Amino acid sequence: MNLFGNIKSLLKKDELWGEWNSDDGSGFMMIMGSWMKINSDGTGKYESWSEGDDETGGYNYSGEFEWERIGEKNIRIRENETEKTEEIEYKLERKNGRIELTSPQPELEKFGIDAFWNFAQKMFKKE
Repeated sequence: MNLFGNIKSLLKKDELWGEWNSDDGSGFMMIMGSWMKINSDGTGKYESWSEGDDETGGYNYSGEFEWERIGEKNIRIRENETEKTEEIEYKLERKNGRIELTSPQPELEKFGIDAFWNFAQKMFKKE
């Protein structure tokens, strides 16, 4: 048994821990955006918003979720207000001093939109 190896793996920070948002630097996040925090204890929070006019309205969704790692690039998420559990395969890319988080979204990809989970946007975290 490799005690040092076991301790090292317990102390290793998961690549998803921390705050993520859809701010790509364009300023668009003032109109429409998303934010989430993935905690080390298997919990998380999210918010997604869009400003609207009299016709389109707009929205502001927020909630909490539980998550767990089920593979190298796979997680399971369950929103606290629902029984629905989703298994998500994700992809991380390092670009321009930040990390981009996406997951396969075939219905959006056919329109050239990269997204993560329930957000129709890429999520970013500064390195």
